Amino acid sequence: MEPPTQPPIVWSDDEEENVNEGEQANSITKPEPRMFKQAIHGHQSDYWRDAAMLEYNTLVENGTWEIVDLPQGEKAIGSGWVFRVKRNADGSIECFKARIVAKEYSQRPGLDYNESFAPTFCPATLRIIMALSAVEDLELCLVDITAAFINGDLDEEIYMKQPEGFHIDYPSKGCRLCKSLYGLKQSAQQWNKKLHTVLTELGFKHI
Repeated sequence: MEPPTQPPIVWSDDEEENVNEGEQANSITKPEPRMFKQAIHGHQSDYWRDAAMLEYNTLVENGTWEIVDLPQGEKAIGSGWVFRVKRNADGSIECFKARIVAKEYSQRPGLDYNESFAPTFCPATLRIIMALSAVEDLELCLVDITAAFINGDLDEEIYMKQPEGFHIDYPSKGCRLCKSLYGLKQSAQQWNKKLHTVLTELGFKHI
């Protein structure tokens, strides 16, 4: 289903005035908006709108969710937006980034997730790899995977509220998550499983 070209937003003049006042007070110390409505109607709104559209379209094209009728008695977890300004080394703005996240605090153990453990990076491991590559005269390659967590597959059936600004037949419909999403308690674990599977299929061995 194609997302709307412009997010359908309900916004009053009084609310917009309050947001602008708050943004002017925090424009120097914290330029990033904290809420979706602040981003869309506040300072640099055109950039934030484009970033939000890019994020939404990316998740739709990735098949992250399906818009479905919420089953009777099923409780959808919340969703939210995170807005960040990515800067270059000299402090200039590189890009505006928007990310849709799931609100993990509303997840229920045993229903919305079971395991959440995932291995983490160890600096000592990197030093050993770099030392071995230097001794053996090997070349190291760095791979940066964009939006890595949304590539993980989910084992549980999770329903999430539709992202603010992109409501389709709301509130009768919600998102049935097909893939992992930033904010989910099990997102790191599911991404680790996916990465391990792919690397193993390519012939790599876990040591």
